[in-house]
Amino acid sequence: MNKISIIIPVYNAEKTIEPLLKALENQTVSKKQLQIILVDNRSTDNTLKIIDKYLDKLPITVTPEYETQNSYAARNKGLKRAEGEVICFLDSDCIPDKDWLREGIKYFQTYPDRYLVAGVIKCAFEDMNNIIEIYDSTVHLDQEYYVQIGGSGAGNLFARKEVIDKIKGFEERIISGGDFEFCRRAQQNGFKLYYNRKTIVHHPTMRTLNELLRKSIRFGIGDTQLWRIKKTKKLYFLNPLNYIPGPAFFQKVYKHKRQNLIIPLMFLFCVEAFARAVSNFVEFMKLAIFNENINA
Repeated sequence: MNKISIIIPVYNAEKTIEPLLKALENQTVSKKQLQIILVDNRSTDNTLKIIDKYLDKLPITVTPEYETQNSYAARNKGLKRAEGEVICFLDSDCIPDKDWLREGIKYFQTYPDRYLVAGVIKCAFEDMNNIIEIYDSTVHLDQEYYVQIGGSGAGNLFARKEVIDKIKGFEERIISGGDFEFCRRAQQNGFKLYYNRKTIVHHPTMRTLNELLRKSIRFGIGDTQLWRIKKTKKLYFLNPLNYIPGPAFFQKVYKHKRQNLIIPLMFLFCVEAFARAVSNFVEFMKLAIFNENINA
């Protein structure tokens, strides 16, 4: 495999970008194989100054995406610069294991007929007793479950160039859910999604209720935006089953052995679902009030 491109959108990542770059520096593959594309999405902190320190240590290309501020537009900008046979997607707050790339390359060499592969996301806890962190790790960061239902987060995703050539990147008219939409569109075009247990990254958990609610609101807005574009499912707020924990929730709780915390976890699920539904409804009403074409 001649070249691997790693695409990372960055926005005000001064607290997380250096550990990520150190982890990439420590990868157990030749740096000559790598093309690391950091797409700056209008950072206003010291992110770019920190990146500058690694320009002589790693094969980094920094490219701006200032027109559209979301991670999907940033990834698409990176795809325009990508030269690799395989494209790897990471988030700027992830830390890959030292063998992450080696195992990713090995997987594609072992299975030449596989084109789209998600890796393991392990949770990086700050406080093992924080109920928000426990909830996030149990409900949101279960990459194996996501693959089972046909999706994947873009924080640990590998795709051969043929996938990108066929489906033309991420849907950037939405602020959330674009990674799942990307994977499902790839599968609709014949590229099955696989799961590799040996490509591991570590991702920080959410730590406060405020973070959880902000994420839920973003999900709700993204749901409406995707509904407007795709019309593939009902609006989130119209489905009463979304407001209560379902089989998938209990499956995750038992898988992660959190039965002793099931009541507070159920409470957080309902809080999150309500916030998501409200933002979903508000975004829908904005479309109606401002006479935007909801059939677009």
